[in-house]
Amino acid sequence: MYIQFCRKIVICIFLLCLSVLFFSSCNDAKKAESGFVYMEGKDFKLSGKDFYPIILNYSSLLKADSNDLWVGPNIAYEDKDPYTKKAGNLRFKADMQMIKDLGFNTVRLVGIGEYGIDNNIAGKRANTTDSLTKYVAFEGKSLDKYFEALSDMFNILNELGIKAIVLINSFPDENAVSEKYWAALLSRFKNEKAILAWDYFNEPLYFDAKERKKENVYRIVKKWKKTRGECDPNHLFTIGLTGTREVFEWDPNILDVDFLSIHPYEFHKGEVENEITWYGRYVKTPWIIGETGFSADNDSISYDVQKMYTEKFIQHAINCGASGFSWWQYKDVEWHQFQSNFLGLLNNKGTTKTSNKDLIVNGTVKPAGYVFKNFNPNKKTGECSCRDNYYNYDGLNQFAVKGKLIDRKTGQPIVGGNVVVWNQYYGESNLTFTKEDGSFIVYGNFKIYHFIASSTLMSFYRANFDWDGIKITTENGVPIYDIGTIKLSPLQIGLP
Repeated sequence: MYIQFCRKIVICIFLLCLSVLFFSSCNDAKKAESGFVYMEGKDFKLSGKDFYPIILNYSSLLKADSNDLWVGPNIAYEDKDPYTKKAGNLRFKADMQMIKDLGFNTVRLVGIGEYGIDNNIAGKRANTTDSLTKYVAFEGKSLDKYFEALSDMFNILNELGIKAIVLINSFPDENAVSEKYWAALLSRFKNEKAILAWDYFNEPLYFDAKERKKENVYRIVKKWKKTRGECDPNHLFTIGLTGTREVFEWDPNILDVDFLSIHPYEFHKGEVENEITWYGRYVKTPWIIGETGFSADNDSISYDVQKMYTEKFIQHAINCGASGFSWWQYKDVEWHQFQSNFLGLLNNKGTTKTSNKDLIVNGTVKPAGYVFKNFNPNKKTGECSCRDNYYNYDGLNQFAVKGKLIDRKTGQPIVGGNVVVWNQYYGESNLTFTKEDGSFIVYGNFKIYHFIASSTLMSFYRANFDWDGIKITTENGVPIYDIGTIKLSPLQIGLP
């Protein structure tokens, strides 16, 4: 009897395993046939094949005349076309054809999906001329026209075979108005094949004014994902992070997203390379470069330097495990700062023919624009290495704080922890990472008054110093405050 019972148990387990494999394979087949981009592990897939998103950020605007709404380029892209829906759609199509010709398979659409709230109604401002705008309330017929404009945009992308990541920029403290709008937007476009992902929130370090505990951030993102799943189960879900400093609140490993988008820029020498390395080493969630760029006007900085930057960092991202790569942005602009103005892959000089002889764009392609068509996203050329200045980007050396981070629960050192210090009025700062033994030393060319330390999946520690009232030592001529051993606790939340 016992032997027969065991046989029945074995048979039941075998049949259960077969059913799991059957339903799993059916689910995989369903995804492969859906026409939507999906993920397997850290890889994007489309129609059962690998899909490596090569993305160009495109700044767009909602435009209007007395009857219609449509999507057009940002006026900073030298938009001189007549304000008609037909002309606007043709101009958008020409830009998208140019983007495809340069080797991009995806655009990140910035400016068209975001919204505001006015008099307790969600809506968006639409350009009517170079100097006039009108507010489009997202209700009734005006909402229908807005959705029609988005549909026209997606139809163009589908015609050209381009996917879109759409920045919709939710608010962490949503109210009933915004939740109603999200439900309407996501439900309306849940079957749209041109959409790769919704980009829910852009750079919380800059655009989330509140200080938040990691546990609260975790719950906010969980809620967003639940809404997405209920209204639109077909499209992926991402959030854009500025870089490693987000770890103090918007910790990348607690965000329940399909993939992360990071936005490293070279404000300090080696910053992009070092931040990509940190993500490659310590972030478990799939991630892409959602924005990066390097300004070149071919005067103070040559186009060849921009091209070398592009080649270097797209390869470094691949070496570190990035699941996609995105450049900011399509074309040069005039936003009153050199760093912002000349990031484009096209300048605003002359015109360029696309592969479609009927479509011509304003501007000329810079050498960096031709990099993306020829690189191999599956070829690693080296390790996920860091620069020599990984622990002190700017080589600061006048003041320092040192210490050690350990796990309160295990007593083990925390490697890859982030430590940031500021001067008295938060006008200057510097960052470092903890080493294998958990130790760190963070420098400043300023007296250090404010200090914060954390690590992914851990709590954070904050301190303020009165530099004139603390005991310091001098090492190699540098005044150093030893803050000692800091114990961080593992987060007590259900992780994705």
